[in-house]
Amino acid sequence: MKSVYVSIQLLLFVALLAACTTLGSSDKAWGEAMTRNTQLRVASSQATTAGKLSKADLAEALKRNDEIRALLDRSQTENSVNRTVTVNSARSKLTELENFLKSKGVETAPASQPKSSQPMKKE
Repeated sequence: MKSVYVSIQLLLFVALLAACTTLGSSDKAWGEAMTRNTQLRVASSQATTAGKLSKADLAEALKRNDEIRALLDRSQTENSVNRTVTVNSARSKLTELENFLKSKGVETAPASQPKSSQPMKKE
């Protein structure tokens, strides 16, 4: 009887660990998607200022940015399974937005890390 009780506890522990791992990877994916959405928004605005993207194309890009942001915001209120699905949908839409911008000649590579966030060199 005691071994059954220990087995149940172990099973519950493994299930809890798996749930935490899934939630953690979902949080990471959410953060990456949010960052990428912001990067593409900035790239769109900069390309318009530089004359590489028309105002109509900027409006389309910003509309898509807003839709992606709405998905990411909505995912914050969902359970872990639905959240993963919603974040994956947002990531798919990010790829579509990036392809749209590239087709218009916009450089979409993420900017390098600002110097202030890089580790300091020890001397």
